[in-house]
Amino acid sequence: MGLVKAETINLKGQSYELVKSRVKRLHEKFPGASITTDLIDTKYNEAGYLQSVVVRATIDVPLEGNSMQVAQGMSMSERSRGGQVGFLEKFETAAIGRALASLGFIS
Repeated sequence: MGLVKAETINLKGQSYELVKSRVKRLHEKFPGASITTDLIDTKYNEAGYLQSVVVRATIDVPLEGNSMQVAQGMSMSERSRGGQVGFLEKFETAAIGRALASLGFIS
């Protein structure tokens, strides 16, 4: 298996490796790794629409046959006026990115 090439974008003048690229590198280094996410908190507005979320991502890496939790990351945000497409997915990805960064998967 070849090394996964980091996919980056320019973010505010800095090179930033995409979360999907870091996930690929995680699975290359730790083939049995798993990532789970949980909604820790949700708030809804008066109309019943999701207004804010807190998401936690946990990364487990198998070591010698036993799964071991290695890193967590959290993300919290409020929906801006007018809404956002992919609101929850965006902050789930941010939580995953933070957990990956705590494991050193960041460029």
